[in-house]
Amino acid sequence: MSILKAIPSWTPPRDLGALRITTSDVDPAAFLRSLGAAGIGALKHPSGTAAAHCRLLLGSGSALRTAAGRAIGRDNPGPIVPKPGDKRFSDNAYRENAAYFYLAQQYLLLEHLVNELIDGAELNEDTAVKARFAARFILDALSPTNTLPGNPAAIRKAFDTGGLSLVRGLRNFLHDLRHNGGWPSQVDRSQFAVGVDLGATPGSVVYRSDLIELIPYTPQTPDVYATPLLFCPPWINKFYIMDLAPGKSLIEWAVQHGHTCFAISYQSATATRMHR
Repeated sequence: MSILKAIPSWTPPRDLGALRITTSDVDPAAFLRSLGAAGIGALKHPSGTAAAHCRLLLGSGSALRTAAGRAIGRDNPGPIVPKPGDKRFSDNAYRENAAYFYLAQQYLLLEHLVNELIDGAELNEDTAVKARFAARFILDALSPTNTLPGNPAAIRKAFDTGGLSLVRGLRNFLHDLRHNGGWPSQVDRSQFAVGVDLGATPGSVVYRSDLIELIPYTPQTPDVYATPLLFCPPWINKFYIMDLAPGKSLIEWAVQHGHTCFAISYQSATATRMHR
């Protein structure tokens, strides 16, 4: 009898009630619940799940043999390669150093396993998309390139700077932990001020409710078109997504070319506005 067929069937719970209760507040878009649904779906198909893990073991064995060959100067290809556009393992150390080569191969094989399990869970399209997104988020965070020992470029930088790069990194980490909720900062917020560097086109608020503000912009031409323009940004964005820095602003351009412009500015989302 096949080993895969010998695996006893398992009947998972019919819903994710407990998971839904514990994650509804922190996961309103249901990404974690979708990932949990993928896990349950994988358990519903034990033969496919076992086969995927067997492929992982075979791939790991092949990667180990290839890494051992590279340690003695051979250049055989590994069982898996990064996807096009994935530059995380572009450093030469991941090809020339046997240990780093094996580390990258193991990570890519794990990544492939997770995608196989989600594909085999037979989820509906909406749940599958969310599960893949959540898995991608977690796998990206676990990438060896996000750690000092697993990132040869970071280690070289530390040696080249006498450890100063590590000090700067620690300082940035502590700053993000204190001022950015622990998330990595993408920009220097001190460089931007609304009304100066952002949203600088002259205008004023003429209407305000608990949901929006309405901003008409001051005309900058002697004559204007009869039909005004209303800029309504996505609710997740601020109004100045349409009015960036001077010279890079859609609203500024429209006003300078004779259009009467209005913009809707959404109030910041708070718990008191969640049902409006």
